[in-house]
Amino acid sequence: MRMVLAFDKYRGALSAEEAGEWAAEGVRSVDPAATVRRLPLSDGGEGFARSVVAAVGGEWQRAVVPDPLGRPVEAGVGWVAAERLPPAAALLLGVESTTERVAVADLASASGLGLLRPEERDPGESSTHGVGELLLRALEGGADRILLGLGGSATNDLGAGALQALGAQWPGAGERLRPAGFRDLPKPERPSGLIPVPLVAATDVDAPLFGPEGASHRYGPQKGVEDPAGAERALRTLWAGLERTGGSSLPPAAAGSGAAGGTACGLGWWFPVRRVSGFEVFAAVHRLEEEWARGPVVWTGEGRVDASSLTGKGPVELARRALAAGCPVYLLAGRIAPEAREDLRSLGPGLHAEELSPVDLPLAEALATTGPRLRERVARATALLLERRTP
Repeated sequence: MRMVLAFDKYRGALSAEEAGEWAAEGVRSVDPAATVRRLPLSDGGEGFARSVVAAVGGEWQRAVVPDPLGRPVEAGVGWVAAERLPPAAALLLGVESTTERVAVADLASASGLGLLRPEERDPGESSTHGVGELLLRALEGGADRILLGLGGSATNDLGAGALQALGAQWPGAGERLRPAGFRDLPKPERPSGLIPVPLVAATDVDAPLFGPEGASHRYGPQKGVEDPAGAERALRTLWAGLERTGGSSLPPAAAGSGAAGGTACGLGWWFPVRRVSGFEVFAAVHRLEEEWARGPVVWTGEGRVDASSLTGKGPVELARRALAAGCPVYLLAGRIAPEAREDLRSLGPGLHAEELSPVDLPLAEALATTGPRLRERVARATALLLERRTP
């Protein structure tokens, strides 16, 4: 059998790579002859840059940058030759010449929620300064185009920290901008005009910057925002300064401008920004349409599937497309929210969706045993598949 293992992370338990390793063990324990292809899944969040670089044989440049609270963390910038991109990926990114060098980074590795303990989550203190340093390395390295994944952020600072790392200044604001102090910021200054290097923002969040579906109200609480209205007022003050000094190539009302606490909108003050679907990038660089034509059994999953998972994100979108191509899909989630179950069933009879842990299992134990449970479920399902295929 041919197996595609395309798992996203199980937050607090397994990375996407680790989930694929456990699943591969499960397959091979039952069918050592199976052809297994592992594709760590990321639609713009954790692991996005490494996934893109690995798919097309690029190079990885290690970098130590500040995390959301200013502590050193290892991240990096990938480098991809445009001539090695699949045609669909080159078209999606707007590549104009096969001689382009494309730098790839993701916000999650430098300014992500996964870098903080739950008690440290405080968007009033968290900054995108680290991802700004990654962008600076990309520019200094001669990037002709930058692809930036914007999932999994811990921040709600309109990308101000990143802009400061790139050289923007708010006179008298200090060396590290804190969203808690945005209400008193002066107009910003940038040392030059627009940076001519196109920045492609990969995200499957379509929220605008402001309003009930915007950055502060919709995504702020999961990052630790206790007063979404107050957080939005602070962002409006910051945006007013950006608007008076040039505006943004991705304005506040545009779909995706609220992604990562408004980072793409803020970066659009200095870069020509275009937004693309993070999942579409993943699908294009890994040539998923070609893979589906081979008729594999597809395995995917993540820590939690809920209503937001059904809006074109990660595992559910992967499942939808594989099913449309006639491939059976096994979706193994840590938890499936009640409101998502009916929608999953509507994807078709080829989808086998189940939770990995009993509902009454304590969270700590569920997280600690996610790997072994994943391996066991994959092994059990593989054995059933073999039985059905045996004459």
